[in-house]
Amino acid sequence: MRKSGIFLWILTIAAGAAGAVMRSIERDTVFDGLTGLALKNAPISLALIGLSVIFAAAALFLSFRQRGGTEPGYMGAFGHHSIIACGLTAISGAAICVAAIFEQRRVVAEDGHGLAIYIWTALGVAAGLALIIMAVRSYNGNNGRGDVALLSIVPVVFLCWWLISDYMTKASNPVILDYIYEVFAIGFGILGFYYAAGFAFGKSKPRKMVFCSQMAVYFCFITAMDGHSRAVSIIFAAIGASLLLSSAALILNLRSSPAEPDTE
Repeated sequence: MRKSGIFLWILTIAAGAAGAVMRSIERDTVFDGLTGLALKNAPISLALIGLSVIFAAAALFLSFRQRGGTEPGYMGAFGHHSIIACGLTAISGAAICVAAIFEQRRVVAEDGHGLAIYIWTALGVAAGLALIIMAVRSYNGNNGRGDVALLSIVPVVFLCWWLISDYMTKASNPVILDYIYEVFAIGFGILGFYYAAGFAFGKSKPRKMVFCSQMAVYFCFITAMDGHSRAVSIIFAAIGASLLLSSAALILNLRSSPAEPDTE
């Protein structure tokens, strides 16, 4: 992996960890426990916003230094021979499956039955299974029977539904600081998986995929400390881990296989 790629990977993990700690402190000190309102211009809130802006600028600069192309197809971009990366990605997918089921049971127990939560759960399980299958395919270099393209868009569909559901639930909440990092995490997650899926359709945009993935990882780490249920926090952490590993594989393949030009 090129030096700028290594630095970007380390920076994303460090910034995400720092942001998660700051968000936890912000949750404990800035938000009123009774009303849910947030203190205006609290130092920790301004510090977290500043960290986010600085990280976004650094990630943008380092991501667009990742020049080159990959071998054609999804496996040309994300194929690897690391059993550890394969295992971690598969574990992330399994975690999404299990956590989605537990979250559905929690919501039904607390709020009763609703079609939206069942659709969310079904899409979450499908996305987790798709990540597991693609992790195995990326490890052994097997493109399957053309189903990789279909599998690659399942996480995008899941996160799009989640974003829509989030908007319907929280649009009336006047405290934007309460949910803004969650929206950023889901939004950049959609873009990260979307640009990853583009490789399966012959539309490779590696720099955009790397940048959106790093932003998704950063915001997923932060919103995992947002006071969600344990299951939802696990899903955010698993999404971040999956995109972190995928972007690392892509950066590695940009260096070793400059056969396909960047179509950006």
